[in-house]
Formats: sequence, C-alpha cells, structure tokens
Amino acid sequence: MDIAFATKEDLNLWGNRIEARLTRAAEEREAIEERLNQRIELSEERLEQKVEQVRSSLTRTVVASVGAGSAFLAVVIPLALYLIG
Repeated sequence: MDIAFATKEDLNLWGNRIEARLTRAAEEREAIEERLNQRIELSEERLEQKVEQVRSSLTRTVVASVGAGSAFLAVVIPLALYLIG
C-alpha cells in the first residue's frame, strides 16, 4: 500500500501494530533484564562461596603451618639447650 493513498484507518492500524510491537519489545527486554539479574545474583552467590572456601582453606593452612613450626621449635630448642649445656 502506498502511503500517499493510505486512509486514516490504515494509519491508525499501522500505529496500533507499531505500538504493539514496541510493547512486546519492552516486555521482552524486561524479561531479559530479569534473567540477567538472576544470573548475576547466582554468580555472586557462587563467587561468595568460593571466596569463603579459599579463606577457610587459607586459615587451615596457616594454622597447620604455625602448628608445624611450633612443634619443630619445641623439639629443636630443648635439643639445642641439651647440646650446649
């Protein structure tokens, strides 16, 4: 249909179609944003869990290292005192 020969009804119909498409596009955009937000939240939760696991592992490693160093010194110091002594 040629725009020069379009009636007011034709123009209203096109306007309604365009408006419906814009509404549908806005709804789809909102749905995509919601899905992205959910994925971001899930990723943040997983990242927080991994950080907590690394923190916990690091704490265990430090405690074990301090314990091993203390045990070593508990043996070496008396031995050194005995040998010097």
